[in-house]
Amino acid sequence: MTAAQLKASILQLAVTGKLVPQDPAEGTGTELLEQIVRAKSAKIPKGGPRSRAAKPAARSGASGLSGLSGISGDSGFSGTSGTSGTSGLSTDAPFEIPASWVWCKLGTICDGFQYGTASKSSKEGAVPVLRMGNLQNGEIDFSNLAYTSNEEEIQQYSLSPGDLLFNRTNSSDKVGKVSIFRSSRQCIFAGYLVRFRPLFCDSDYVNFVMNSEYQKEFCQSVKCDAIGQSNISASKFAQFLFPLPPLAEQKRIVARIEELMPLVEEYGKLEEKRLQLDADLPGALEKAILQDAIQGKLVPQDPAEGTGEELLRELFAAKNAKGAKKESRAKSAKAARSSTAPSVPCPVSDPPFEIPASWAWCKLGDVCDYGKCQSATNIPESAWVLDLEDIEKDSGRLLRRVCAKERNSKSGKHAFRKGMVLYSKLRTYLNKVLVADEDGFCTSEIIPLDFGEVADSQYARFVLMSPYFLEYTAQCGYGVKMPRLGTEDGRKALIPLPPLAEQKRIVAKVEQLLAAVRKLKTEAAG
Repeated sequence: MTAAQLKASILQLAVTGKLVPQDPAEGTGTELLEQIVRAKSAKIPKGGPRSRAAKPAARSGASGLSGLSGISGDSGFSGTSGTSGTSGLSTDAPFEIPASWVWCKLGTICDGFQYGTASKSSKEGAVPVLRMGNLQNGEIDFSNLAYTSNEEEIQQYSLSPGDLLFNRTNSSDKVGKVSIFRSSRQCIFAGYLVRFRPLFCDSDYVNFVMNSEYQKEFCQSVKCDAIGQSNISASKFAQFLFPLPPLAEQKRIVARIEELMPLVEEYGKLEEKRLQLDADLPGALEKAILQDAIQGKLVPQDPAEGTGEELLRELFAAKNAKGAKKESRAKSAKAARSSTAPSVPCPVSDPPFEIPASWAWCKLGDVCDYGKCQSATNIPESAWVLDLEDIEKDSGRLLRRVCAKERNSKSGKHAFRKGMVLYSKLRTYLNKVLVADEDGFCTSEIIPLDFGEVADSQYARFVLMSPYFLEYTAQCGYGVKMPRLGTEDGRKALIPLPPLAEQKRIVAKVEQLLAAVRKLKTEAAG
């Protein structure tokens, strides 16, 4: 159960008389209702002056809203009284209430209904004008206020502590919301709001009833829908069947709700933390999987597969042989000087973390052609052209495949081949890395990397997307608004290298685990 559902359950228990026990010594709702009707009769004799709340006749609801007999000339009672020996459930009552309670119409227990000012408010003024957006969860939110300095309107529409405001026009899901005004600050209210005040009732109890699911269902049943908004007139609102307990019980209900709501709020905070943890869990799992993968913790090592150092030595031997062949063809001193590359991989004295004994540390520039990109010219209209926006952040998933004709981009492009790792050097924290599944061209902010036979492309991709590599790029990236990884920093980045066969086993395990995480994420999303 969510915090919102728990609050709704508490209010439902309150309005059905199940939140606190009844006490015969406190009287009955019928006695209270009779007291209200007598007071209204004495205050507003037939043909006499209207109450303060019903003062502006031109903007009041139906003519019977503030009359002495409640709504449409009836006595205000709905069905049988709670003291008649029955359960208080009448033929038209929405649900059962205690025998000491009584059903009545809201208009019967209120001192009239008053529409707010229709005048335009200002950004500055003497007194705040409360609008529909200021009614939030049964309370008044004093942020984003409008103002007025009109003295006549200030006198006519000033609110008093205990007044209730009803939102008569709003979107379909928000129309009918009610909030209580508690402040001693002078405020008036705008035309989409209606002010009402219960007589001889606890305003907080009335506010809780008016924020219950029962009241919301009523509003949905009587609202009139128009284009973009819904409306509930004061006359319809006054017909709301109200469950009326004795005043003393109202106060005990309010006290109990106020005792429980801080616990509900605390529960809500814990719920938010749990939801955040649930939302963060898949991402945290993905990061942990990649980090474990590049530290040799996902699959066991197999001595029969050789070592990472042997793989590196084979790579360097091939490079040296290629360099020697080039040198024999070039007679110039410049070519001779260019053949001074190391014949064996350099040992790493201070590795970033521990790796298995059969693995080796190497520089990224030693195992791929980092920064050596092939510029593209005369790109065919049907060719795939990859931009950064086509790659999903964090997952590296290809979102769309766009051809050159559709892209119509004039900026420089890099050519790439199927199987290359496409690495975004711009804003590396977005983690946009993928393996090309066909030949194509890409923006110059993406570097195509060819790992040849020394590294599996998917394993290399996982290394570049790992928390370790992200942290490295964050430390050495340059640029404030659009940070990027420089070519030299990219080349000298240290990466862990397992034997090639183990790399492939790691890739298979990572893909299996990431699929399980994606399934978990989908299930969590509902």
